[in-house]
Amino acid sequence: MDAGDKVVVYHASANRDETVFPAPDRFDITRTPNDHVSFGFGPHFCLGAHLARTQMRAIFRELLPHDLSLTGTPVRLASNFQNGLKHLPVHLTPTP
Repeated sequence: MDAGDKVVVYHASANRDETVFPAPDRFDITRTPNDHVSFGFGPHFCLGAHLARTQMRAIFRELLPHDLSLTGTPVRLASNFQNGLKHLPVHLTPTP
């Protein structure tokens, strides 16, 4: 690298490092340890991390009693900063 060269940081790539995470592309809420950097770390740790985790627990608690089926094509978010979905068309059916 030379002085003046541009540097690009892909935050989403950090959480998919195969040297850190076994099966990095597989969604696994039980992964442990889960040393992802989604909320930053050290002095740059996200102030909203605890709220975000609480929200995700609430979402999963509400979704688990349902059968979830895909009803269309997922649309990914186009971003160098975040990895995610912009649209995920699904149908929820309560389980008996």
